Amino acid sequence: MPAPCGGAPAGPRHVAGRSTLGEDRMSDPVGSGASSLQRQFWLLQSLLPETRAYHVGSVFRIRGALEVSALKGAFQDLVARHAALRSTFREQDGALHQEVSGALPLDFEEIALRVEPEGPEVAAQLRRPFDLARGPLLRVRLWRCAPDDAVLVWTMHHAVTDLASKSILARELAERYALRRAGGAPPSAPVVPAEQYPAFAEWERVWLESDAARSAEDYFARQLALVPPPLALPEDQPRPPVQSPRGAYVPFQLDTALGRRLERAAAEWQTKPFLVLLTAYALLLSRYGDEEQVAVGVPFTNRRREASQSTVGCFVNVLPVTVDRAGDPPFLELLRRVRATFLGHHRHQELPFERIVARCRPARDTSRNLLFQAGFTFEPPMALELEELEVTSFKAHAGGAQLDVFMTLWETETGFAGQLEYCTDLFQPATMERLVQSYQPLLEHVLEPEAAKAIPVSRLGILHPSERERVVRAWNATEVPYAAPPSLRELFLQQVERTPDAPALRMGERRWSYRELAGHAQALALELRAAGVEPGDRVGLYMERSFEMVTAIYATVLAGGAYVPLDPEYPPHRIQQMLEDARPRCVLTQGELARSWPQGAVPLREVRVDELAMAAEGPSCAIAPDDTAYVIFTSGSTGRPKGVANSHRGIVNCTLWMQDAFRLGPSDVVLQRTPFSFDVSLWEFFWPLCVGAQLEIAPPGAHRDSGALAQLVRRAEVTTILFSPSMLQAFLEHPDASRCHTLRRVISIGEALSGELARRCCRLLDAELDNLYGPTEAAVGVSWWRCRSDLGREPMPIGRPIANTTFYVLDAHGQPVPVGVPGELFIGGIQVALGYIHRPELTRERFIPDPFVDAPGARLYRTGDRARWNQDGTIGFLGRLDHQVKLHGLRIELGEIEAVLDQHPRVRQSVVVARATGAADTQLVAYVVADDVAGEAVALADALRSHAAERLPSYMVPQRVLVLDRLPLNANGKVDRKALPEPPSIISVGAELASPRNAIEGWLLDQWRELLDVQQMGLRDNVFEAGGTSLMAAQLIGRIRQRLDADVPLVRIFEHPTIEALAVHLGARADLSADPVDPLATARLRAEHRRALRPTPPARRRN
Repeated sequence: MPAPCGGAPAGPRHVAGRSTLGEDRMSDPVGSGASSLQRQFWLLQSLLPETRAYHVGSVFRIRGALEVSALKGAFQDLVARHAALRSTFREQDGALHQEVSGALPLDFEEIALRVEPEGPEVAAQLRRPFDLARGPLLRVRLWRCAPDDAVLVWTMHHAVTDLASKSILARELAERYALRRAGGAPPSAPVVPAEQYPAFAEWERVWLESDAARSAEDYFARQLALVPPPLALPEDQPRPPVQSPRGAYVPFQLDTALGRRLERAAAEWQTKPFLVLLTAYALLLSRYGDEEQVAVGVPFTNRRREASQSTVGCFVNVLPVTVDRAGDPPFLELLRRVRATFLGHHRHQELPFERIVARCRPARDTSRNLLFQAGFTFEPPMALELEELEVTSFKAHAGGAQLDVFMTLWETETGFAGQLEYCTDLFQPATMERLVQSYQPLLEHVLEPEAAKAIPVSRLGILHPSERERVVRAWNATEVPYAAPPSLRELFLQQVERTPDAPALRMGERRWSYRELAGHAQALALELRAAGVEPGDRVGLYMERSFEMVTAIYATVLAGGAYVPLDPEYPPHRIQQMLEDARPRCVLTQGELARSWPQGAVPLREVRVDELAMAAEGPSCAIAPDDTAYVIFTSGSTGRPKGVANSHRGIVNCTLWMQDAFRLGPSDVVLQRTPFSFDVSLWEFFWPLCVGAQLEIAPPGAHRDSGALAQLVRRAEVTTILFSPSMLQAFLEHPDASRCHTLRRVISIGEALSGELARRCCRLLDAELDNLYGPTEAAVGVSWWRCRSDLGREPMPIGRPIANTTFYVLDAHGQPVPVGVPGELFIGGIQVALGYIHRPELTRERFIPDPFVDAPGARLYRTGDRARWNQDGTIGFLGRLDHQVKLHGLRIELGEIEAVLDQHPRVRQSVVVARATGAADTQLVAYVVADDVAGEAVALADALRSHAAERLPSYMVPQRVLVLDRLPLNANGKVDRKALPEPPSIISVGAELASPRNAIEGWLLDQWRELLDVQQMGLRDNVFEAGGTSLMAAQLIGRIRQRLDADVPLVRIFEHPTIEALAVHLGARADLSADPVDPLATARLRAEHRRALRPTPPARRRN
């Protein structure tokens, strides 16, 4: 990245008021090599021709009797005096040359029109592109608004100026304007500085071969031995595959009191406000991105040589300042670290950024700047004083973005003002406004003496008070005073009393009314009491879907017990573990299942509903709201399942909310298809039967058969059905799914719901689609999103917390994070589970006191899920914390890759995992289910990798794509990642295709081998991962232009980073891709190009 115009307040400064007009005359060099920075500007312009990020503009309002001829003459004098302002650039044989014209005309235009300094006409002028090859690279527009009122816009390209140059030019313009007004004629031979900018470029070329340069390289190699991770600010839009130059800015002001405190604190800490503000900014980015280390690009003036002090040109050098909060130090220690780094950089500021990159060899990623993606500088608006005129300066912005984010600050009479430039292809304005709002409260915290000395930086607040109120209180205002009975028992019996003869339970041709269900359940409840089951005891259910299962569940509830599902499909060893923890008073089973019961386990009691006499009343018992209603076992990280005990209060609240939101009626039929060991089945069992609807029981095993489910939905006229997204995907694939016209509501829960799957469901089914979220530890479901309200979301949000439930997104230290920033999701409210049975330590770890409410005993459940608040107050689910991986130091969200793959028109479902390929390497492997594969799996895999490469950074593109007929599911209908097949033994990608198949591949292979100075290279190797640079890519373009007579934009080399891909792209243009390989002709072609091209070698040492 070229350096921004500004600079850190370090190094020699110009003496205010010093005149430079009397310095020695010297002739301009006509042409010379360009400086390192100018080469970077040229490459960026080639890569992003539309970029305005490096336009250096200044805007002034001038009041008074302005003499336009004198002003224009003064500008002409500046152009004549400074070679940089007459420079253009020319590329030849891969090398960039700087050419200085003897008389490049001044681009000055006077316009009679009333405009405002911040109006659209001025903005359009600032955005007008420059042509680095033709020039001029300075232009002036003067709008005459009135005889004594004018607006002046002075724009230069950064390739010819920097902050110090602006100060020089402003001072000289004032002097020349005064001389012109006084009648002074321009000198016949312009008075020029002792050194012009082309001389600096030559000095730099020589210096780069010196011991001092090698010492600077060694210094930065030590500083960046561990390349900082990419900036991890939460993005509002997917990152484009090539870094975007489009930008905007958010202005802000630090209040006067804070500015005074900052000045006092900096003096007390024996440092400058600049370093305090830089450290706080880096800390803010670190906290927002949840990274201990963040690199910030800081411009250094690079004018330590006396000869450079009065020279106009781009000297400023941006250097990566790494801010590391490892160990969670207090702010003063972090400031000390930054100051030490800053001083070291100051001593080595002459080393160009491109040489730092060449030495450190960071992973290439065309979607972001290398080494740092955030910048920080001090740069006030350009100060200009013109004789007898009132000149007001305005901060100008050309609408570009040099980096993801770039903060600029400057001192004002009332404190500090600033602007945050940002890439509009990544961030929305509201997101950046929140980032700026967080800066001031963080500064206020670090300026507290005790906080700066003693409080770890992770504990310093970054939320603006208004935002804290929003995420802690406003979006959690979910109180609903339900007139709720104390338990499921009363909730069910009240419904039986209301509609005793209404249909309740159905399975095939069998039917029960509410009276019949209650009578059989009450009879079994009495038997449970007689067998010693007391209120609060646990009762195991070893059953499959049937009337017996539903009867046993309700009988346990009516007896005051807590039911424990024991799925007969579980292995005996797992059931034994569950029994050891649950310690049930007894276990109910049915029919033939008794034969598979593990020997030596708890004694069984067989349920035969047909033999149960109907009981008018069940056992009397008093059930408290906080008594256990059921225990569901979930997978444990240690391999042993853990039993989650949930209260009556929680499941009653959930049931009442469901009815409040969805309004089931007597004609509604809910399908019971979820295995009863999965907590979502609680909705199916209790919601319809506590509100007067009907429950249709699917036959055992039918939940896995999409065709059988579709037939059952149609035959039973099911209106409401619950699916995990994986099972919903399978259901929609069956041709009969679209014929399920009775469905009015589909509820998705259990996994992340992709936008593509939601849209497909809504196309095929004339039903509402609702996305719900809830862990077992929070009574089934705790948030809701109606998908049809916005089918464009990707993925679907999990919505807002439901009634009497609260959500908090917290960082690793339990602090609320700002809107849009990822954190761990914590759930509060009355649906939080009681804990894990007989696991007190794990319960204390996962269920913690709720610090945000005053209610005694209130607790939060830490979900282990990554989430963030969306701007509309909904929650975005980002996956499991343990599904986030780091490869080669880069943090990767597997869910983001899956979302991109799911967008491909042929992909129905995808899963991405990180697979170890050896002792020291890991690769990303994608598993996809797709339409119409029919022997095209290999071609589809390549197409999907290309699809991902167009939308994701290279390090996030899966190395392997496996096409499967279906994804393995576990008993709960979720994707079973552990059951995904191992990919075939992984070999070198480059070795898959080592020999060129046509002339263009052979020629490109030769070029890259020469540029990279390597012998072995595969046609599918990423040339940038192999050490390629932007400069090498530019050299290749020159060779392509000569060989193929084709102008290839630099961006195409980044978009096609393998020889194979670039050959296909060029073949389409040059009609060479189908040429057969002629070994003799290929050899002649290679020899011809070796003789003809004579490239400039890359600026790096060969090892």
